[in-house]
Amino acid sequence: MNDRLWRLLGACEMLARSETAALLSRDFAAVGKTQQIKASILADLSAEAARLHANRDPHARARLTQLLESTRQNRRLLSRMMDTAADDLRKVRSATNQLHTLRTAYTSGGKSLHRTFSAHG
Repeated sequence: MNDRLWRLLGACEMLARSETAALLSRDFAAVGKTQQIKASILADLSAEAARLHANRDPHARARLTQLLESTRQNRRLLSRMMDTAADDLRKVRSATNQLHTLRTAYTSGGKSLHRTFSAHG
């Protein structure tokens, strides 16, 4: 295997670790930047690995497999974070709607609301 392949592979491995750290710290700007850089390097790595038939080298194959797995783990982590954020957003919207309903009841129907409570208490 040539030096270029190993440099590209090392760079992708480092970026995958950086992406994981950024995800865990919820630094989504860093995640985006890392993914952009990683995408261009992965394209070069893929071409170089295919050119050199890197899958025939057990060490290269093992590192490429590990890189693929770490990329999948990051994708799953990001997907879970997005699901959680979507769920949180639904809860915030629901609470906001409830608050708007309460505000309307308190600001527009103060006297009738007072009579409703007085009738029950």
